[in-house]
Amino acid sequence: MSRRIHLFAALALGLLIGRAESKPDVPAAPASVCASYATDLKTMVSVDQAWRRYLMTAPRNTPSTPASEVPRILRFGNVVDTTNTKRLNAYIESCGWPRRSRYGAEASHHAWLLAQHADHDRPFQKRVLGILEDLVSQGEVTGSNLAYLSDRLSVAEGRPQLYGTQFTASGRCVTGFALLDDRERVEARRKAVGLPTLDEYLSRMRTSLPAECSARTAE
Repeated sequence: MSRRIHLFAALALGLLIGRAESKPDVPAAPASVCASYATDLKTMVSVDQAWRRYLMTAPRNTPSTPASEVPRILRFGNVVDTTNTKRLNAYIESCGWPRRSRYGAEASHHAWLLAQHADHDRPFQKRVLGILEDLVSQGEVTGSNLAYLSDRLSVAEGRPQLYGTQFTASGRCVTGFALLDDRERVEARRKAVGLPTLDEYLSRMRTSLPAECSARTAE
C-alpha cells in the first residue's frame, strides 16, 4: 500500500471523526429519532472500524511512518470511542436496546460491538451486560454477544472468564487464554451460546495471526 493511500486514509479518518463529533447527542425521542437508530449505528461502527483498521495497517505497510503516528491515531480512536459511547447511551435511553425483532440482527450486533469497545466506561458496559442478560433468553440478542462482553469485563476486573473468549498476548501474537473459570463449566457455557470448544477457538485464532506467531507457537 502506497504512502499516498495512507495519507488519504488519514485524511478520511479525520473527516469521519469530525462527523462523529458534530452531533454527539440524541434528543429525547420522538419516533422519528428511533427510526434512524439502525442507520446511525451502522455509521458509528464504520467509524469504529476505520480507525482500528488504520491503526493495524499503517505502521506495518508503511515502514516510513514515524512512531509518533501511533499515539496520534490512538488519540483519534479515543475520540471515536467516547463519542460513539455517548451516542449509543443516548439512543438506549430514548429508544431502548435495538432488539432484533424491531431493528434487525445487524443493528443489535452493531450496538454490542460499540459497547464492547467502550472500555473507557466500565459502568456503561456493565449496564449493557445487564440488558443483554435480560434479552438473550427472548432471542433479541445473541448469546455470543453476551459471552464476549461478560468476559471482557471479567478480564478487566481480574476475575475468571465464564466463556473463555479473551486471550493473553505478546505483541500481535496470542499466547493463551486469560484466566478461566472451571474449564468443564466454561465449555458447557460456550456450547449453550453456540460457541466452538476452547481448543477449536484457540486453533482458529492462531491460524489468523501473522506468520511470526506460528513460529513462536512451534518453539
